[in-house]
Amino acid sequence: MYSFSFGGLERRIVRLIKGLTDYDARFTIVSLRPSTGEFLPQQDNVEHVVLDARPGLDVGAIGRLARLLKAQKIDIVHSHNWVSMLEGVVAGNLARVPAIVHGEHGASRFEADQLRRRRTIAQTLLARGAHAIVPVNASIRDRIAELWHLNPERMTVIPNGVDTALFAPAVKPEAAEFVVGSISRLEAIKNFPCLIKAISTLNSHDDACRYRLVIVGDGSERSSLEALIASLNAEQFVSLPGSTDNPEHWYGQFDAYVNCSFSEGMSNTVLEAMACGCPVIATHVPGHLEWLKPDVHALFFENDDAHDLAMKIKRLADERELRTNMSEENRRYVVNEFSNDRFVASYLSLYRRLLGSG
Repeated sequence: MYSFSFGGLERRIVRLIKGLTDYDARFTIVSLRPSTGEFLPQQDNVEHVVLDARPGLDVGAIGRLARLLKAQKIDIVHSHNWVSMLEGVVAGNLARVPAIVHGEHGASRFEADQLRRRRTIAQTLLARGAHAIVPVNASIRDRIAELWHLNPERMTVIPNGVDTALFAPAVKPEAAEFVVGSISRLEAIKNFPCLIKAISTLNSHDDACRYRLVIVGDGSERSSLEALIASLNAEQFVSLPGSTDNPEHWYGQFDAYVNCSFSEGMSNTVLEAMACGCPVIATHVPGHLEWLKPDVHALFFENDDAHDLAMKIKRLADERELRTNMSEENRRYVVNEFSNDRFVASYLSLYRRLLGSG
């Protein structure tokens, strides 16, 4: 990985590690850059190594990684997204690792065209060095199949999963306001200014329902979000409590969960929110449309349209029956289709097939 801190990808990896622990597996998490380490599994069979790679192409770090893989007799290398694809695939081949897996979880909207073209060329070449490509949904599979000139049959789609025992409905405390929540890294791709503006718009009108927004997480955009909140005089109804080790404790406080990202692969926090029975509002992007049905699992709003988002929040606040139906259906859907057991079993099957033992 590039680093290991709070985020959906990290939580996906932690769930996989915990799910495979009973199979006598040993794990080495390799971070190219220093990590906070707050969310690392504290288990005897998990080791964390920081390579301290320099920004850009660091040939020395690739060499160190290859030597580490060989010394530890690693059976499977699993890289994630572009930020670790080069190192994972090249070092895996140098060390002659039996199975090299690359996962794709989404795309950044903020890549310059020239940079995107150069990366696509590199990814096209690197993909040939992996034994399996694992996108989280069919839309990502189809996109990279076209971009990287790959046969879609070479790829295995494995959606995210969630621990439905840990993430479960809770009795929401009584509150005068309609509480809107989101849990995420505070990064530009997540587009929290849109959500803050939507809540501010709703509270600027004389409405019987008042709205409160809680955004749980931390990241590089915190200062700019705090400045926006201050400029809108929204401090009394928007809070940024920081990161959490226990996201499951927050969902029960929300009347609605919002994902306003510019783009998504398959949001772990949306899954967690649904498992907890939260109604969902999400951007109208492929990573959401792939698996969420409009007005059944989520209300969709146009990308970066704060007014449209505000109207969707107001609709949920006004329509109790819609909230109840969506809450029940979301919990049922996640339990039936996206349990962590199914997620772990899919990876176990892939790993065994690649190693010739399944």
